[in-house]
Amino acid sequence: MQPTYFPWVGLFDLLDAADLMVWYDDVQLVKRSWDCRNRIKTSSGEVLLTVPVFKNESRDNTTFSSARINYEQSWSRKHLQALKLSYQKAPNFEAMHGVVTSILSTQYPTIGELNIVAIEAFAAALGITTPTIRSSTLEGVEGSKDIRLAAICKQLEATHYLSPLGSGAYMEASFPGGHVGTAGIEVHYQQYVHPTYNQQYGDFASHLSIVDLMYNHAFDEALRIIRSGRHEPIPCRDYHTYMEKRTR
Repeated sequence: MQPTYFPWVGLFDLLDAADLMVWYDDVQLVKRSWDCRNRIKTSSGEVLLTVPVFKNESRDNTTFSSARINYEQSWSRKHLQALKLSYQKAPNFEAMHGVVTSILSTQYPTIGELNIVAIEAFAAALGITTPTIRSSTLEGVEGSKDIRLAAICKQLEATHYLSPLGSGAYMEASFPGGHVGTAGIEVHYQQYVHPTYNQQYGDFASHLSIVDLMYNHAFDEALRIIRSGRHEPIPCRDYHTYMEKRTR
């Protein structure tokens, strides 16, 4: 999974469900995407928090592990201010803001480093203990898309691969499980229904950053809420049937 900035609760369900999480940090960074930004809820509505990064000479070479963060802009201070103003009356503000302050008070060389440190700090606070590894540390992994995923799984001696649902769009294009499945690895897709929880400021808003949940609920309760959205993973052979039902 790409290590996105302050990601949504579904990523933490995926992390919690796995035996090992591979941070896919040596793939291309997509600017103006969740790779570098996410949403929080304020009294004025949803606000986007964005981390500025420097452009590499070649866009194709701008990966999570190489994209340098632009600290010439005071974005981290602004993020902390926005979070404090939005959540200072939330039930778990003191505990959560301490975690966030520790993260944003440090300068990181790349967006991949910042995002991984943040995700793992949030996971530790929640009580998620799944071990992780970075794809940039693996040698001899070649190819693109599911060919590369298959190579990573084989190198790590995986027998099962739990994939985000969105990856099925390219993995299932030609045959069940794509190249991961043909490598003898059992492929399933995450089936996650976003849970509702107590929020500030009116009607519930879903798919916000994980910080919204963690400011509003004690960490152990937040983990229970995350797990409440988990449903039985979808076998790759049932992917197309499942997606057809979703669009009806």
